[in-house]
Amino acid sequence: QRTPTPTPTPTPTPTATPPPPPTPTCPSCSSTATATTTPPIPTSPPTPSPTTTPPQPTSTTATAGQKATLAFRLTDGSALRAEFDGTTTLAAVREHLRAKRTDGQVAFDLMTTFPRKVYGTESNNQTLAELGLVPNASLVLHKK
Repeated sequence: QRTPTPTPTPTPTPTATPPPPPTPTCPSCSSTATATTTPPIPTSPPTPSPTTTPPQPTSTTATAGQKATLAFRLTDGSALRAEFDGTTTLAAVREHLRAKRTDGQVAFDLMTTFPRKVYGTESNNQTLAELGLVPNASLVLHKK
């Protein structure tokens, strides 16, 4: 007698599982639109990390060691350069110019070209740092 051979049973093909129904992404309106990848807007400003230092305010007063390199255009068109401490007064710079200039002894005011600013005798007691001439500036001797 023959024993029947079992017939192979076909293996079931895996069926794709349907995706779950979309969940609402907007709690206030229950919209099922998909969310975008835009990051949320922060409600408070970010706190700086400990390695970040905030910018320091700048000061117009001179500290020890600040130097002012000044370039002068004399009344005859020649040039002169000099370096001063930032705490030097404009009166001391005028005295230096009177001793070093080669264009005669014509009375003068000092002037920057841009922005145009004339430094008359009323500025003599101010320091180069207070006048904003540190670390460098170009000044024109302007005949009075």
